[in-house]
Amino acid sequence: MRNFYSKLFFISFLSLFWGGIAGCFAYQFPGSPVGFVNDYAGVLSQQEKQILETKLSQLKTQSGNEVSIAIIKSLNGDVIENFAEKLFKDWQIGEEGKDNGALMLITIEERELRIEVGYGLEGFLTDADSYLIIQNLITPHFRSGDYFSGINNGILGIISKISPDIDGESLNLNDDSLNKYSFLKDIDPFFLIFFVYIILN
Repeated sequence: MRNFYSKLFFISFLSLFWGGIAGCFAYQFPGSPVGFVNDYAGVLSQQEKQILETKLSQLKTQSGNEVSIAIIKSLNGDVIENFAEKLFKDWQIGEEGKDNGALMLITIEERELRIEVGYGLEGFLTDADSYLIIQNLITPHFRSGDYFSGINNGILGIISKISPDIDGESLNLNDDSLNKYSFLKDIDPFFLIFFVYIILN
């Protein structure tokens, strides 16, 4: 009987120990957002942050849709899907009742990226759309260490999906940058899902 209780105590101790360890590497709230661009890793210059902030602020004014950017140093052992989902909820991105927000989460140490989308925008910005935006518009620039160009291109790709009729000139897109990504809004989402399935299998 003594051995039984000893084993029970040992198992309980291990459960508490590993639970505590797991808690140390779970989601950690990075802080309340200040504007739409929050760079906790310090990879953007002040000018670059302001360019992105201006575009996203004007996007909100013109369409009501909200897109936020979070750049963190590390997930601290968490998985990016869980971190992005919880941060999206904590920051309450999008208008109440519309859930018309999107979050671009970038982690520096893990080199991971995720676009979290609210229910109100899922019909406009699908998982397949996000995959193509990440692979084609963002990742090539990140590989060369150019975070601003990757983020900027990714934002333009997102805008082309969630607000295709927005006035490009008011977002400082005088070089017609938004139109470079207009092909995204014309692709059949079922084709995109099939395309991604083929690539991943």
